[in-house]
Amino acid sequence: MYNLALEHRSQLKSQDYAFHSRQLSKEQLREFSNYSQAVAIRSVLKELKGDPDYEWLRKFPSQCIDSLLSDLNEAFQKFFKKQGGRPKRRTFLKNNSAKLKTLEKRGDKFRVNVLYRKDTVRIPKLGLVKYKKHKKFYGKPTVSTVMREGNEYFICVTTRQTVKALEYCGIAIGVDLGVTFPMATSDGEILPKNTVLDAIDSRYRKLQKKFSRQKNKQSVRRKRTKAQLADLKRKQTRCRKAYIHKATTELTKRYSYIAIEDLKVKNMTKFAKGDAEEPGKNVKAKSGLNRVVLNVAPYEMRSQFVYKAGWYGSHIEDVHPKNTSLTCPECGAIDKKNRKSQSVFECVGCGHTNNADINAERNILIKSGMSETALGLRKTPRKNHQVLATSESIVSCFQPLSDCNSSALSSGYG
Repeated sequence: MYNLALEHRSQLKSQDYAFHSRQLSKEQLREFSNYSQAVAIRSVLKELKGDPDYEWLRKFPSQCIDSLLSDLNEAFQKFFKKQGGRPKRRTFLKNNSAKLKTLEKRGDKFRVNVLYRKDTVRIPKLGLVKYKKHKKFYGKPTVSTVMREGNEYFICVTTRQTVKALEYCGIAIGVDLGVTFPMATSDGEILPKNTVLDAIDSRYRKLQKKFSRQKNKQSVRRKRTKAQLADLKRKQTRCRKAYIHKATTELTKRYSYIAIEDLKVKNMTKFAKGDAEEPGKNVKAKSGLNRVVLNVAPYEMRSQFVYKAGWYGSHIEDVHPKNTSLTCPECGAIDKKNRKSQSVFECVGCGHTNNADINAERNILIKSGMSETALGLRKTPRKNHQVLATSESIVSCFQPLSDCNSSALSSGYG
């Protein structure tokens, strides 16, 4: 259906419209709007539904047409604004999702289109389907998206709710993003590295070597190995996001002011191979560092901090990371010799010593303009976001620096 709509829009080019040089006029946009295109496509579908070769057209809800037309229209708008390339045809193995309206308005009344129950969900044209609900959602459900990842199916619910943010009460903390420890806070707490990601990465590399030896692209074993690689990568992504969600939610609930360094991840993970005229140096080591940095996902951490800050009444302040690891918070001296190692900071001026990550957090908090007197204080989350007192929820993701293994502090990249 997406390809049919794309072909319908592409007829503009055959009608001598300036498709590439300028945007469409208002009359042309009105002629090829989502509604008019939906009417034209539905008229074609009525003719095809009588054909036995197109019997599959009766097996999907009509709302999927509206969603794919809106996706196509958004893609064309980005193309006209030169924010992306021209929309291309979709293939069978990609874009495996279907959007459905959870509530459908008919006249003055709303009709429940996708009905959620305790352990089943009713989907149009499919009926009742069993599912595992891992989280309770609040607000008015608007869109339900059914997605397929490998051999697994997921349903994502988009809701609309009003969130009243709390007022800022001066409780501040600095957060440093690293590799040895994904997060380090200025009050002396460390987020331990997720060892599950390293275990999955080790399995992925072994399986990738096996896949590289399978040369026959039509082999069933090669296709099976390829599917296993995709499953491992999806599992790694879910584990990484879940771990980051726990840490960012805890910090935004506990503190009202969070100063975080504004890292340019794209510049940090540039490919160092170079070209024939100017070859790169330490390419293998740099590629390994890029892999580790991307596995920690600092950009994902920062983006989660930003949108959760509005939920829990916190303020996020971006701080330039320049010299935060070389500056002494006591006397303000900046010297490369202050950083004795990846984990030890010792000021050559005043003799102040501390863990390098914790020291960088204090500098980040000071550079943000917030006083250190607010360190260590916590706020009480409002009633709507208080976690139930279960054994799983009361355990903090963060550990005091003294509880961390000393060997872990001195290993890896800082």
